[in-house]
Amino acid sequence: MLKSLERRTRVGRLWVSFSRALFFAVPLLLGSINTAKAANKTWDGGGNGTEWSTSNSNNAKDNWTDNSSFNTGDTVFFAGTIGLSPTIGNNSLSVGGVTFNSGAGGFTIGGSATLTINSGVTNNSSNVQTFAGPIALGAAQIWNAASANLGFSGSINNAGFVLTIDGANNTAISGIVSGSGGLTKIGTGTLTVSGTNTYIGTTTVTGGTLLLGADNTLSTATSPGATRGLALGGGTLNVNGTSQGSAVGSGLSLGALTLSSNSTIQLTSNDSVQDIFFSDYNRTGGLLTITGWSGATGGSGTGGGIFFSTSATFSADELAQISFSGFSQGAQLIALAGSSFNELTPIPEPSTVVMAIGLLGLVGCQGRRRTPRCQWFCNPLSSVLVEVSYFGTHRGEQ
Repeated sequence: MLKSLERRTRVGRLWVSFSRALFFAVPLLLGSINTAKAANKTWDGGGNGTEWSTSNSNNAKDNWTDNSSFNTGDTVFFAGTIGLSPTIGNNSLSVGGVTFNSGAGGFTIGGSATLTINSGVTNNSSNVQTFAGPIALGAAQIWNAASANLGFSGSINNAGFVLTIDGANNTAISGIVSGSGGLTKIGTGTLTVSGTNTYIGTTTVTGGTLLLGADNTLSTATSPGATRGLALGGGTLNVNGTSQGSAVGSGLSLGALTLSSNSTIQLTSNDSVQDIFFSDYNRTGGLLTITGWSGATGGSGTGGGIFFSTSATFSADELAQISFSGFSQGAQLIALAGSSFNELTPIPEPSTVVMAIGLLGLVGCQGRRRTPRCQWFCNPLSSVLVEVSYFGTHRGEQ
């Protein structure tokens, strides 16, 4: 019995020792696997070809400075001036992030398979960098044109994440952006979008310029009640002579326009085909400046315009904090016959209002020159100006 108990005790001790070994070994093993997946890889283009893949072939491995295979999730740095056309073959790749080093040449990354990017793109090179194939986002991220321009000509699936464009230099996206995520512009550079985009998240501009390179590059709501939305929190939206949103009679639009800080909408002067449609207007702060508007105060624009749904509500303060360049600060809405939209236009100039009231006064004085009302209309111009500034509250001559 004692021997049996001793054997069981030894077995128990062995099992405890084995369990402890596994307890410490498994995390170390998993840690080594995760470290491999998160490695930094630098492309030098030294292989016999431009294959960017997870292949173990020498042609693929020799393109990296350590002559080892690329692994899913690696963060990639492009350097040097050879092998400038990395090609993603038939198998999709997932990368941590992509950085072009300061001495890198001008790369064009192509291929038909999708490149999933998880932690952004940065161009620290003085050369333009181009992505020509399809891209998917694996997380919310920033693409930064830090030292030179970035270009994306393939389709971009935001997969529900917000894509933020940053940098002092310019970024061009000509492929179609899709998905439920939004697009945000920060930094001082210009982002040009020219695809017929279908993403349904909010478009936000807080710095630099968002330039619209073609009609309907900002996604239009699929029904009058649906929303997309444009949020301006600094920077400029350059409509660039394009038409954004749907036709006047359809009731469709880009969604609500929101203003949170001083911002600009830039129109192209005397371009009659440009227009942009919104469902509503919400202001939490700032002055909205509109440049390039053509037309006469009190009438519709002759060079295109900015339109809001007839259901949109504007407070007096919101209209007062809109300024058309070259006109007095303030805006008004003009109804369009047979349309579900009103047009936003400058307020009439004070001199125009004074002249109109003066003409009305002259008419009113005919045959009633001695009445108090007639005397008020016929007061000198200085008196009329006082009355205009309090228009709607006058209850007789003071």
